[in-house]
Amino acid sequence: MKRAALGLLTSAVVLASCLQKESPVEYNDRIVARMDGAIQAISGLEATFELAEPEKMDSAYRELIISLTESLQGVDSIGLFGEDSLLNAAAESSLKGHLEVAQELYPEYIALLKAPDSLFTSEQQTLAFQLKEQIDTKNAEVLQSFKKAQLAYGQAYKIVFEE
Repeated sequence: MKRAALGLLTSAVVLASCLQKESPVEYNDRIVARMDGAIQAISGLEATFELAEPEKMDSAYRELIISLTESLQGVDSIGLFGEDSLLNAAAESSLKGHLEVAQELYPEYIALLKAPDSLFTSEQQTLAFQLKEQIDTKNAEVLQSFKKAQLAYGQAYKIVFEE
C-alpha cells in the first residue's frame, strides 16, 4: 500500500514538473494580443474620420465597442501572472479608459462629423475640434499608462521590449 501511494506521489511530482508554466514573455504576449485588437478597432474608426466616410462610421463604432468589450473579457479570462496583478490590472484599466472614451466622446463627435455641411456651424466645428482633442488626449493617456506598467512588468521579469 505504501509503495502504491509512493508511486502515485512520484508520478504526480514528475507530471507536475513536466507541465511547463507560462513564461512572463508569453503572459505579456497574451495580454498585448488583447490590447492590439482594441487598438486596431480604434484605428479603424479613426480611419473613417480621416477618409470622411460617414457611412462607415456607425459600423466602425459598433466594432470598436464589441472589440473593447471582448478585449476586457479576454484580459479578465487570462487572469493574473501568478500572484502578480500589475500587467493585467494595467490592461484592464487601459481598456476601460478606451471604452469610456468610446461611450462618452465618440458618439457626439461622430454625430458632428455626419452633419450636412450646410448645417455645420462654426460653433459645431469648434466643438468637433475640442472633442477630437479630448479623444486623442485620453486615448494617449490610457495607452501610455499601460506602456509604463508594461515596462515595470518587464523590469521585474527581466524582459527587454522592442521599440
